[in-house]
Amino acid sequence: MTIAVLRLLLLVAIPTVVLGLATSAVSAQAGATVEVRVWQSVSNAHNLHISARPEGGSWSTLGTTRLDMSGLSSRGTFTYGDITVAVPLAGEPGPVQVNVEVRVWQSVSDPLDLYISARLEGRSWRALGTVPLDMSGLRASGFRFGDVSLSAPLPLLGRGQTGTTWYEAKYLEDGSLYSVATVSDGDNRWPGHGETSLAFQCLRGNLQTVMHARGSFEWDHRTLVELSVDEGEPTAGRWRIGSGVSGDYYYAPDPRDLLEQFRGARSIRIRLIDSDGLVRLTEEGDLHIYHHDVASLLTTPVQMNLERCGEEGWR
Repeated sequence: MTIAVLRLLLLVAIPTVVLGLATSAVSAQAGATVEVRVWQSVSNAHNLHISARPEGGSWSTLGTTRLDMSGLSSRGTFTYGDITVAVPLAGEPGPVQVNVEVRVWQSVSDPLDLYISARLEGRSWRALGTVPLDMSGLRASGFRFGDVSLSAPLPLLGRGQTGTTWYEAKYLEDGSLYSVATVSDGDNRWPGHGETSLAFQCLRGNLQTVMHARGSFEWDHRTLVELSVDEGEPTAGRWRIGSGVSGDYYYAPDPRDLLEQFRGARSIRIRLIDSDGLVRLTEEGDLHIYHHDVASLLTTPVQMNLERCGEEGWR
Protein backbone atom coordinates (compact mmCIF):
# COMPACT_ATOMS: atom_id res chain seq x y z
CA MET A 1 0.00 0.00 0.00
CA THR A 2 1.49 3.40 -1.00
CA ILE A 3 0.62 7.00 -0.19
CA ALA A 4 0.04 7.63 -3.92
CA VAL A 5 -2.61 4.92 -4.05
CA LEU A 6 -4.30 6.09 -0.88
CA ARG A 7 -4.30 9.74 -2.00
CA LEU A 8 -6.07 8.67 -5.19
CA LEU A 9 -8.86 7.19 -3.09
CA LEU A 10 -9.64 10.68 -1.76
CA LEU A 11 -11.18 11.49 -5.14
CA VAL A 12 -14.02 9.08 -4.44
CA ALA A 13 -14.66 9.85 -0.77
CA ILE A 14 -18.37 9.65 0.15
CA PRO A 15 -20.11 9.40 3.54
CA THR A 16 -21.35 5.82 3.04
CA VAL A 17 -19.35 3.37 0.96
CA VAL A 18 -20.25 -0.15 -0.17
CA LEU A 19 -17.33 -2.40 -1.03
CA GLY A 20 -17.78 -5.43 -3.28
CA LEU A 21 -19.83 -6.45 -6.29
CA ALA A 22 -23.50 -5.59 -6.65
CA THR A 23 -25.11 -8.95 -7.16
CA SER A 24 -28.31 -10.69 -6.16
CA ALA A 25 -28.48 -14.20 -4.79
CA VAL A 26 -30.69 -16.91 -6.18
CA SER A 27 -31.42 -18.69 -2.92
CA ALA A 28 -28.95 -17.16 -0.46
CA GLN A 29 -27.77 -13.66 0.35
CA ALA A 30 -25.11 -12.27 -1.97
CA GLY A 31 -22.92 -10.58 0.61
CA ALA A 32 -21.92 -10.52 4.25
CA THR A 33 -22.48 -6.87 5.19
CA VAL A 34 -21.04 -5.13 8.24
CA GLU A 35 -21.93 -1.62 9.37
CA VAL A 36 -19.00 0.15 11.00
CA ARG A 37 -18.67 3.42 12.93
CA VAL A 38 -15.19 4.77 13.70
CA TRP A 39 -14.81 7.30 16.54
CA GLN A 40 -11.90 9.73 16.92
CA SER A 41 -11.30 12.06 19.85
CA VAL A 42 -11.22 15.72 18.87
CA SER A 43 -8.57 16.47 21.48
CA ASN A 44 -6.40 13.40 20.76
CA ALA A 45 -6.44 12.12 17.15
CA HIS A 46 -4.72 8.89 18.20
CA ASN A 47 -7.62 7.97 20.48
CA LEU A 48 -9.69 5.78 18.16
CA HIS A 49 -12.70 3.58 18.97
CA ILE A 50 -14.83 1.38 16.74
CA SER A 51 -18.41 0.12 16.76
CA ALA A 52 -19.60 -2.62 14.42
CA ARG A 53 -22.70 -4.72 13.78
CA PRO A 54 -24.06 -7.07 11.12
CA GLU A 55 -26.35 -5.16 8.76
CA GLY A 56 -29.54 -4.22 10.58
CA GLY A 57 -28.27 -5.62 13.89
CA SER A 58 -27.86 -3.89 17.23
CA TRP A 59 -24.85 -1.71 18.06
CA SER A 60 -25.01 -3.01 21.62
CA THR A 61 -24.23 -6.63 20.63
CA LEU A 62 -20.52 -5.94 20.11
CA GLY A 63 -20.41 -2.56 21.84
CA THR A 64 -17.71 0.04 21.25
CA THR A 65 -14.06 -0.83 21.80
CA ARG A 66 -10.74 1.02 21.75
CA LEU A 67 -8.78 0.31 18.57
CA ASP A 68 -5.29 -1.08 19.11
CA MET A 69 -3.36 0.75 16.37
CA SER A 70 -0.05 -1.01 16.99
CA GLY A 71 0.12 -2.47 13.47
CA LEU A 72 2.53 -0.77 11.06
CA SER A 73 2.49 -0.84 7.25
CA SER A 74 5.52 -2.21 5.39
CA ARG A 75 6.63 1.31 4.45
CA GLY A 76 6.07 2.65 7.93
CA THR A 77 3.67 5.34 6.70
CA PHE A 78 0.47 3.98 8.28
CA THR A 79 -0.50 2.37 11.55
CA TYR A 80 -3.51 0.08 11.67
CA GLY A 81 -5.87 -1.83 13.94
CA ASP A 82 -8.14 -4.83 13.25
CA ILE A 83 -11.43 -6.23 14.47
CA THR A 84 -13.46 -9.27 13.34
CA VAL A 85 -17.25 -9.30 13.06
CA ALA A 86 -19.32 -12.51 12.78
CA VAL A 87 -22.13 -12.03 10.23
CA PRO A 88 -25.10 -14.45 10.28
CA LEU A 89 -26.23 -15.70 6.88
CA ALA A 90 -29.75 -16.21 5.58
CA GLY A 91 -30.62 -19.10 3.27
CA GLU A 92 -29.80 -22.77 3.20
CA PRO A 93 -27.73 -24.75 2.51
CA GLY A 94 -24.46 -23.17 3.47
CA PRO A 95 -22.59 -21.84 6.52
CA VAL A 96 -24.66 -20.21 9.26
CA GLN A 97 -22.22 -17.31 9.57
CA VAL A 98 -19.02 -15.89 8.13
CA ASN A 99 -16.35 -13.72 9.72
CA VAL A 100 -15.58 -10.32 8.21
CA GLU A 101 -12.27 -8.71 9.14
CA VAL A 102 -12.17 -4.89 9.30
CA ARG A 103 -8.96 -2.84 9.32
CA VAL A 104 -8.65 0.89 10.09
CA TRP A 105 -5.57 2.73 8.76
CA GLN A 106 -4.17 5.99 10.15
CA SER A 107 -1.51 8.11 8.48
CA VAL A 108 1.63 8.56 10.57
CA SER A 109 2.23 12.06 9.15
CA ASP A 110 -1.41 13.18 9.48
CA PRO A 111 -3.44 11.34 12.17
CA LEU A 112 -6.67 12.89 10.83
CA ASP A 113 -6.14 10.88 7.61
CA LEU A 114 -8.09 7.62 8.11
CA TYR A 115 -8.94 4.72 5.76
CA ILE A 116 -10.79 1.44 6.13
CA SER A 117 -10.49 -2.02 4.52
CA ALA A 118 -12.55 -5.22 4.81
CA ARG A 119 -12.25 -8.83 3.74
CA LEU A 120 -13.76 -12.21 4.41
CA GLU A 121 -11.60 -13.93 7.04
CA GLY A 122 -8.30 -15.09 5.59
CA ARG A 123 -8.79 -13.48 2.16
CA SER A 124 -6.69 -10.82 0.48
CA TRP A 125 -7.23 -7.19 1.52
CA ARG A 126 -6.98 -6.29 -2.17
CA ALA A 127 -10.21 -8.14 -3.00
CA LEU A 128 -12.47 -5.33 -1.72
CA GLY A 129 -9.99 -2.47 -1.71
CA THR A 130 -9.47 0.40 0.73
CA VAL A 131 -11.52 3.60 1.00
CA PRO A 132 -11.07 6.88 2.93
CA LEU A 133 -13.19 7.54 5.99
CA ASP A 134 -15.40 10.63 6.03
CA MET A 135 -15.24 11.71 9.68
CA SER A 136 -17.67 14.63 9.41
CA GLY A 137 -19.97 13.42 12.18
CA LEU A 138 -19.57 15.19 15.54
CA ARG A 139 -20.86 14.45 19.04
CA ALA A 140 -21.00 16.83 22.01
CA SER A 141 -18.95 14.26 23.95
CA GLY A 142 -15.87 15.41 22.03
CA PHE A 143 -15.71 12.69 19.38
CA ARG A 144 -16.11 12.93 15.66
CA PHE A 145 -17.20 9.85 13.74
CA GLY A 146 -17.66 8.28 10.32
CA ASP A 147 -20.00 5.50 9.15
CA VAL A 148 -19.25 2.88 6.50
CA SER A 149 -21.13 -0.17 5.15
CA LEU A 150 -18.75 -2.96 4.12
CA SER A 151 -20.05 -5.82 1.99
CA ALA A 152 -18.00 -8.93 1.28
CA PRO A 153 -19.46 -10.93 -1.66
CA LEU A 154 -20.51 -14.55 -1.12
CA PRO A 155 -21.10 -17.42 -3.55
CA LEU A 156 -24.55 -17.44 -5.14
CA LEU A 157 -26.72 -20.54 -4.87
CA GLY A 158 -29.61 -21.74 -7.02
CA ARG A 159 -30.62 -22.99 -10.42
CA GLY A 160 -32.13 -21.23 -13.41
CA GLN A 161 -31.66 -19.76 -16.88
CA THR A 162 -30.09 -16.56 -18.20
CA GLY A 163 -30.73 -16.13 -21.92
CA THR A 164 -29.76 -19.43 -23.54
CA THR A 165 -27.58 -20.58 -20.64
CA TRP A 166 -28.62 -22.82 -17.78
CA TYR A 167 -26.80 -22.42 -14.49
CA GLU A 168 -26.67 -24.18 -11.14
CA ALA A 169 -24.78 -23.70 -7.89
CA LYS A 170 -25.10 -25.81 -4.77
CA TYR A 171 -23.19 -27.28 -1.85
CA LEU A 172 -22.30 -30.96 -2.23
CA GLU A 173 -22.59 -33.49 0.58
CA ASP A 174 -18.93 -33.01 1.48
CA GLY A 175 -19.56 -29.28 1.97
CA SER A 176 -17.78 -28.16 -1.20
CA LEU A 177 -19.32 -25.66 -3.62
CA TYR A 178 -20.33 -26.81 -7.11
CA SER A 179 -21.14 -24.24 -9.81
CA VAL A 180 -21.84 -24.68 -13.52
CA ALA A 181 -23.00 -22.59 -16.50
CA THR A 182 -23.96 -24.61 -19.60
CA VAL A 183 -24.91 -23.54 -23.13
CA SER A 184 -25.98 -25.69 -26.08
CA ASP A 185 -27.23 -25.19 -29.64
CA GLY A 186 -30.24 -27.39 -28.93
CA ASP A 187 -33.82 -26.31 -28.29
CA ASN A 188 -33.19 -24.24 -25.17
CA ARG A 189 -33.93 -27.09 -22.77
CA TRP A 190 -31.85 -27.97 -19.73
CA PRO A 191 -28.70 -29.43 -21.39
CA GLY A 192 -28.82 -32.47 -19.13
CA HIS A 193 -31.55 -33.82 -21.40
CA GLY A 194 -28.92 -34.65 -24.00
CA GLU A 195 -27.95 -31.80 -26.32
CA THR A 196 -24.34 -31.37 -27.28
CA SER A 197 -23.18 -28.61 -24.95
CA LEU A 198 -20.28 -26.64 -23.49
CA ALA A 199 -19.98 -25.79 -19.82
CA PHE A 200 -17.75 -23.88 -17.42
CA GLN A 201 -17.87 -25.51 -14.01
CA CYS A 202 -16.15 -25.25 -10.65
CA LEU A 203 -15.89 -28.56 -8.83
CA ARG A 204 -14.10 -28.69 -5.46
CA GLY A 205 -12.04 -25.63 -6.30
CA ASN A 206 -11.07 -26.72 -9.82
CA LEU A 207 -12.28 -24.71 -12.82
CA GLN A 208 -13.13 -26.91 -15.81
CA THR A 209 -14.33 -26.36 -19.37
CA VAL A 210 -16.34 -29.36 -20.49
CA MET A 211 -17.76 -30.25 -23.88
CA HIS A 212 -20.48 -32.89 -23.80
CA ALA A 213 -20.52 -34.59 -27.23
CA ARG A 214 -23.80 -36.42 -27.56
CA GLY A 215 -23.75 -39.26 -30.06
CA SER A 216 -23.46 -42.98 -30.64
CA PHE A 217 -19.83 -42.86 -31.72
CA GLU A 218 -16.72 -44.41 -30.24
CA TRP A 219 -14.23 -41.66 -29.39
CA ASP A 220 -10.65 -42.40 -28.36
CA HIS A 221 -7.82 -40.47 -26.78
CA ARG A 222 -6.47 -39.46 -30.21
CA THR A 223 -9.60 -37.43 -31.01
CA LEU A 224 -8.91 -33.69 -31.36
CA VAL A 225 -11.20 -30.84 -30.39
CA GLU A 226 -11.17 -28.05 -32.99
CA LEU A 227 -12.10 -24.56 -31.81
CA SER A 228 -12.90 -21.50 -33.95
CA VAL A 229 -13.50 -18.07 -32.40
CA ASP A 230 -15.38 -15.47 -34.50
CA GLU A 231 -14.86 -17.57 -37.63
CA GLY A 232 -11.11 -17.16 -37.23
CA GLU A 233 -8.45 -19.73 -37.99
CA PRO A 234 -9.37 -22.93 -36.14
CA THR A 235 -7.01 -24.45 -33.59
CA ALA A 236 -7.08 -28.11 -32.65
CA GLY A 237 -5.80 -29.84 -29.55
CA ARG A 238 -6.35 -32.84 -27.31
CA TRP A 239 -8.80 -32.44 -24.48
CA ARG A 240 -8.99 -35.05 -21.75
CA ILE A 241 -11.79 -37.47 -22.54
CA GLY A 242 -14.20 -39.00 -20.04
CA SER A 243 -17.12 -41.30 -20.74
CA GLY A 244 -20.70 -40.35 -20.04
CA VAL A 245 -24.14 -41.93 -20.10
CA SER A 246 -25.37 -40.30 -23.33
CA GLY A 247 -22.06 -39.40 -24.95
CA ASP A 248 -18.55 -38.38 -24.05
CA TYR A 249 -17.12 -35.48 -22.10
CA TYR A 250 -14.04 -33.52 -23.20
CA TYR A 251 -12.15 -31.41 -20.65
CA ALA A 252 -10.09 -28.45 -21.92
CA PRO A 253 -6.41 -28.47 -20.83
CA ASP A 254 -6.48 -24.74 -19.87
CA PRO A 255 -10.00 -23.68 -18.85
CA ARG A 256 -9.01 -20.19 -17.72
CA ASP A 257 -7.37 -19.44 -21.05
CA LEU A 258 -10.51 -20.64 -22.82
CA LEU A 259 -12.64 -18.46 -20.56
CA GLU A 260 -10.57 -15.44 -21.66
CA GLN A 261 -11.04 -16.38 -25.34
CA PHE A 262 -14.80 -16.33 -24.81
CA ARG A 263 -14.83 -12.77 -23.46
CA GLY A 264 -16.15 -10.49 -26.18
CA ALA A 265 -16.38 -13.30 -28.74
CA ARG A 266 -19.32 -13.13 -31.16
CA SER A 267 -19.38 -16.81 -32.00
CA ILE A 268 -17.67 -20.07 -31.08
CA ARG A 269 -17.61 -23.25 -33.17
CA ILE A 270 -16.42 -26.56 -31.78
CA ARG A 271 -16.11 -29.85 -33.63
CA LEU A 272 -14.31 -33.18 -33.21
CA ILE A 273 -11.62 -34.61 -35.50
CA ASP A 274 -10.86 -38.32 -35.30
CA SER A 275 -7.48 -40.05 -35.46
CA ASP A 276 -7.72 -40.25 -39.27
CA GLY A 277 -8.13 -36.49 -39.58
CA LEU A 278 -11.84 -36.71 -40.42
CA VAL A 279 -14.44 -34.42 -38.93
CA ARG A 280 -16.84 -36.43 -36.79
CA LEU A 281 -20.22 -34.87 -36.20
CA THR A 282 -22.32 -35.40 -33.14
CA GLU A 283 -26.03 -36.02 -33.59
CA GLU A 284 -26.59 -32.25 -33.73
CA GLY A 285 -23.54 -31.59 -35.94
CA ASP A 286 -20.96 -29.00 -34.91
CA LEU A 287 -21.49 -27.19 -31.63
CA HIS A 288 -22.00 -23.63 -32.86
CA ILE A 289 -22.42 -21.09 -30.08
CA TYR A 290 -23.68 -17.78 -31.45
CA HIS A 291 -23.21 -14.28 -30.02
CA HIS A 292 -26.25 -14.27 -27.74
CA ASP A 293 -25.22 -17.72 -26.47
CA VAL A 294 -21.64 -16.61 -25.76
CA ALA A 295 -22.88 -13.50 -23.96
CA SER A 296 -25.34 -15.43 -21.81
CA LEU A 297 -22.70 -18.03 -20.89
CA LEU A 298 -20.58 -15.33 -19.21
CA THR A 299 -23.39 -13.37 -17.50
CA THR A 300 -25.26 -15.85 -15.31
CA PRO A 301 -25.72 -15.21 -11.56
CA VAL A 302 -23.05 -17.86 -10.82
CA GLN A 303 -20.37 -16.09 -12.89
CA MET A 304 -18.69 -14.78 -9.73
CA ASN A 305 -18.52 -18.36 -8.41
CA LEU A 306 -16.64 -19.39 -11.55
CA GLU A 307 -14.34 -16.36 -11.60
CA ARG A 308 -13.30 -17.03 -7.99
CA CYS A 309 -13.17 -20.80 -8.31
CA GLY A 310 -10.50 -22.17 -5.99
CA GLU A 311 -10.42 -19.19 -3.63
CA GLU A 312 -11.26 -19.66 0.03
CA GLY A 313 -15.05 -19.77 0.31
CA TRP A 314 -15.49 -20.58 -3.40
CA ARG A 315 -14.49 -24.24 -3.21
